[in-house]
Amino acid sequence: MFAVLSVRATKPLWCAVIATTLTASAAAQARAGGSTASVGSLSGQADLHVPEGGSHHCSASEVDLVPATEQASAWIAQAFSSQEQGYLDRIGLEQALKQRPAGLNIRQTVCDRAGMFNFAGVEPGNYYVIARVYWSQRWMWLGGGLMQKASVAANQDVRIRLEK
Repeated sequence: MFAVLSVRATKPLWCAVIATTLTASAAAQARAGGSTASVGSLSGQADLHVPEGGSHHCSASEVDLVPATEQASAWIAQAFSSQEQGYLDRIGLEQALKQRPAGLNIRQTVCDRAGMFNFAGVEPGNYYVIARVYWSQRWMWLGGGLMQKASVAANQDVRIRLEK
């Protein structure tokens, strides 16, 4: 079963996403041989506090779930100068995403209006969560990307908060 093909062009072209994915339950069942007993979930929210006061969240922006393989860990460490958590401004994040190694098994979702995201059917393991937090001010796009490492155990529902 396939989810709806969605094209988001409400933001600049560099931010548009085309995603075709198996539904979470179908993907979880396929990975678990028909059973979802050993998978968990990872959910949370992402907020970026600004010096002028207030904050912005990842409403309608993409969130990546990247398995913490050796290759992904090296890329994350180089891009964010940490493998635990970090922040890159918009331009830095764009450059880092262009340098992302090929072949990473990345899942992607979009934050809802409240800045919440959810990945269901997550296999046990370590992951990097990368959330984009963008907003427009006058004629410019501002913001950046928040990264945090998370661990999911079998049958565990993990909740995280990415913020700066």
